[in-house]
Amino acid sequence: MRGAIQAAFDGHLASFLVGNIAWENIGFKPVIGTAWLQPTLMPASSRVVSTGPTALVRHVGYYQITVFTPAAADTTPGAGDANILCDGLMDHFRPGTVLTAGGLSVEVTYAETSPAMTEPPWFSIPVFIGYRAHSYQP
Repeated sequence: MRGAIQAAFDGHLASFLVGNIAWENIGFKPVIGTAWLQPTLMPASSRVVSTGPTALVRHVGYYQITVFTPAAADTTPGAGDANILCDGLMDHFRPGTVLTAGGLSVEVTYAETSPAMTEPPWFSIPVFIGYRAHSYQP
């Protein structure tokens, strides 16, 4: 199940921005001065929500995409580029969007950001994309 959910999100993210993505478990070296994204699937739970010979299982969690942009110089405050990327991601993964992979449909339930962090040479903002998916337990 995790593999299908990951494939659905990764495929949709790839259509947003090709390149400059630090995919999980694939070598990546960020280029100083160039924006990049780091996606991570964070499954929360899988629970049976019906009874019977083929019980329905609900899978929930979130897909975190951390946006990294160059940290501002002392004289250039603001988070302009990072905010533009975050807004674009939240629109691309808007609630109600249905992603598919491996015969599984994954519905986006929310999109939100978390507080920004600066750790030179990077300024970063995490974007959280909540999801739910359903499968049948044999």
